[in-house]
Amino acid sequence: MTFQKGHKLATGRPKGSLNKLTKANREFLHSILFDEQQFIKDWMSLDLNGRMELRTRLASYILPKATDDNLFIEPSTPVSTQIYKSFGLEAPADAEKGFDFREFCGLLKAKQEQKEIK
Repeated sequence: MTFQKGHKLATGRPKGSLNKLTKANREFLHSILFDEQQFIKDWMSLDLNGRMELRTRLASYILPKATDDNLFIEPSTPVSTQIYKSFGLEAPADAEKGFDFREFCGLLKAKQEQKEIK
């Protein structure tokens, strides 16, 4: 017996319904990955290298992806100013003196929050 288009013998899972096993797996993984208390414990147990490794891996989920136009540094402008520019930020007036990572992260976070509001 071969099935033909439009047969009514087997309906299968209704369109849009969740696979029970996939849902159970997703909930299990969510409980493991997003246990905030355990994450803090694990974070505190890491050494400096482990913390930096985790930061760099998680950064790709927070920071915008690099594009070809922000990979090259122009020698005529200070590097710190170019870093701000490459992320679409206005460089502070004292950016020529040096790069302040905390200030940069604050501006980047504010920019992201502005995007989320819009």
